[in-house]
Amino acid sequence: VVSHAHWDREWYQPFQGFRRRLVGAIDQVLDILERDPDYRYFFLDGQTVVLEDYIEIRPENEPRLRRMVAEGRIGVGPWYVQPDEALVSGESLVRNLLLGHRLAAAYGGRPVKAGYVPDIFGHCSQLPQILTGFGIDNAMLWRGLHGEGLPGELAWEGADGSHVLLVRLPEHWGYSDWFFDVRAPFAEDPVDPEALVAAVDRYLQYKGERATTPVVLAMDGTDHAEPDGRLPRWLALLNERFPGVRFVHSSPEEFLERLRAVVRKPPMVYGELRQPSKLLRTGNWILNGVLSSRIHLKQRNARCQTLLERWAEPLSVLAAVYAGSPYPRGYLRVAWRHLLQNHPHDSICGCSVDQVHQDMLYRFDQAETIADETATQALRDLVGGIGVAEGTPGSHLLVVYNPSPIPLERTVLVDLELPAGPLHLYGALEDPLRYFVHVYDAEGRPVPTQLCNVRLSETRHVPVAHGLWKDEHLDRYTVALRVEAPPCGYTSYTYEVTHEPRRALGSMAAGPGVWDGRFLRLSVNANGSVNLLDKATGTEYRDLLIWEDVGDIGDGWNHFRPVHDRRVTSAAAAATVSAECEGPLFTRLRIDWRLRVPAAAAPGGLSRSEEEVELPITAWLDFPYDARELACRVRVENVARDHALRVLFPSGRSADEFYTDAPFDLIRRPVHREDVSDWNETTDEMVPQQSLVAVHDDAGGLAVLSKGLPAVNVRPDAQRTIALTLLRAFAKIIMRPGEGGQIQGPHEFEFALVPFRPDPGWQADLCQRAAAYRAGYRTVTGPVSAGAKPRTAQFLTIEPADLALSALKAAEDADGLYVLRLYNPTEEPVKARVRFQRPPAECWLANLNEEKGKAVRLEEDGAIPVQAAAKKIVTLLMRWA
Repeated sequence: VVSHAHWDREWYQPFQGFRRRLVGAIDQVLDILERDPDYRYFFLDGQTVVLEDYIEIRPENEPRLRRMVAEGRIGVGPWYVQPDEALVSGESLVRNLLLGHRLAAAYGGRPVKAGYVPDIFGHCSQLPQILTGFGIDNAMLWRGLHGEGLPGELAWEGADGSHVLLVRLPEHWGYSDWFFDVRAPFAEDPVDPEALVAAVDRYLQYKGERATTPVVLAMDGTDHAEPDGRLPRWLALLNERFPGVRFVHSSPEEFLERLRAVVRKPPMVYGELRQPSKLLRTGNWILNGVLSSRIHLKQRNARCQTLLERWAEPLSVLAAVYAGSPYPRGYLRVAWRHLLQNHPHDSICGCSVDQVHQDMLYRFDQAETIADETATQALRDLVGGIGVAEGTPGSHLLVVYNPSPIPLERTVLVDLELPAGPLHLYGALEDPLRYFVHVYDAEGRPVPTQLCNVRLSETRHVPVAHGLWKDEHLDRYTVALRVEAPPCGYTSYTYEVTHEPRRALGSMAAGPGVWDGRFLRLSVNANGSVNLLDKATGTEYRDLLIWEDVGDIGDGWNHFRPVHDRRVTSAAAAATVSAECEGPLFTRLRIDWRLRVPAAAAPGGLSRSEEEVELPITAWLDFPYDARELACRVRVENVARDHALRVLFPSGRSADEFYTDAPFDLIRRPVHREDVSDWNETTDEMVPQQSLVAVHDDAGGLAVLSKGLPAVNVRPDAQRTIALTLLRAFAKIIMRPGEGGQIQGPHEFEFALVPFRPDPGWQADLCQRAAAYRAGYRTVTGPVSAGAKPRTAQFLTIEPADLALSALKAAEDADGLYVLRLYNPTEEPVKARVRFQRPPAECWLANLNEEKGKAVRLEEDGAIPVQAAAKKIVTLLMRWA
């Protein structure tokens, strides 16, 4: 019997409301543990954040709490928070466990080595590998398995082949079975012993139907439960009345130790666990609608993860190694704490009361601000002091930094800053086209550019010294130019603005509504949908970018459509197409729709209202001449209620499978899914992704890359249509009224359409392109100055680029040690070489907990040899001299 409390940090009450209850509960736990040595143990839900939350209010009780944690009577960890697994990155899951382990140790204890994820809405395919990377050989979960005919003990094989013992909590009460079947009926004293014995007898019969061993787990707790000091007396009574059973007040680890000794070849389950609930009147739902609830939270989370994982941390490591800058460990630790506190399943899933999600925005703001400023400073340290040869034309320097392990070789938009001209500064009228932008490469050769925008006399406040500031007045020229930046490195150009003419003449327009690039041809239809011709394969993808709007009478957990729904599409709608920028290097199109949709759900929710509103939708399509993808930015003014908006991309492929990315994985999914029409839970069609969905046949493939849009599907229609959910607006809020679920107002979304040839290696290539799309690039501009750094530099090389980069960071526990984490998302083993421009002096393999393993012998040129089996995560520890 394990006493515990499942502690949703925020849910149907905001954090501060639940914290008041947390403080009261831990007060009681401490009192009971100190008073009664027979009350052996209390489990704090596998989390450590509750320690911080409690001590902030009760600092005087810190010695008492530390003592109980150190004695092992209060179990904490292994997590920092109980995270959702589909809506956060794989790296975030690792950081969660890293922080949980270290916080448990900081309180004098050791983390509970139980893969305890009792209430998470489905489980990712790589959780077994992540857990074993922290020395955890088990998982304890409730949701994600349908429940029919499954025993309580299973084995779970992850995507890479890692195995853990899986303890399946009962489909009815999950982590609260003893609480509801035994404790709750006897909440008040006096307790009739005979009634208690009868209740336990029924409970043992129920558990016996599922158990495959004589060791049975009984969970004595539920959401926000306080401890029950009567338990030792009850167990003493039960041990007298059930001579064939021994009742032990225990811990998850003691239970697992006893279970391992007796379990024999349990049935195996594989990969991702996202089965809906099958049996009637059970609670193990996966609640698929959380993939698209309050979509702005998912977008903010994706942005923060990218800033930390691809910018702030790697740049800080490189700046430390190559520029001698101090590593900003404290700032990054604070940023990660803020971000991880938004990852509990009721938080990031968007299924809580409005105040909870309002509080999340503050944490996102802190994480984003810290990460952005850290990245900006590290980048300036890294590229500051680039030398420009004497006589090279150009007064200013443009540096383009590429954080991705694949080259950046395409036309991009950059802002070139120059001091404002005096006439501009004083507002005199002057034709900006009298000034021409000239850009030069490192050899001083002109680089073709296309002027796309000019913003004159903008003011920027810059610090000088001693708290003083000054105003700089700048002209900004937005130009398109082709850059060739190496992987994980930079390239640089000089530039100037002069009266000497240099224009980019011509256009990519090939006819009315048609634009021609080097690799793709783009045409726009009357309804605003687009066609993409992939010149490499000769395959044309037609009628992409169709809007679909359906009703939603669900809540933060579920998308339910009305019985009498109206599905509105833009298939026959009128659209306005305009070209906002046209030239030989770059085209930006704008497409506007005004989609007439029902204003809301009708009273009672059985249908959508007869009243209609116009839903304004604008898409900007960026189409450089040398593009291999079409980048889309969409703005929706959400004036409708109770609806879900999706964008459709008919792929035209003959395929029975499609792919989506997941934490440390690329998952192969069936187009035709299991019929669950008579199951307890019938989910909507969406499946989770991180940022990539792809479908192909022998002739070609279509992928959609996106930023913070986790809900996607490939439909089993004739066109194998990719459906991407942009937003859901719903009225129902858990246990109290609220308007936040309707997410009224403006929203912006970003995605890119990528035709591809399904040649060998396409999986790794698309994963790299998806990561590069999320990360983007950054520029630094300033006056040309003397310096010794090269005009182009590559700091890190991964060859071949089949291994994805997950982390480059400082080690948690040792100054001077750095962590490089890579993973293989493909189904084939990969042998690679990792080279730093300045090789490390020493290198070791490590587990995910950053514990040293075998030393790695560097090759003669300083390269690190890396072998990664299919789907494997590889972590290296490095030290530079």
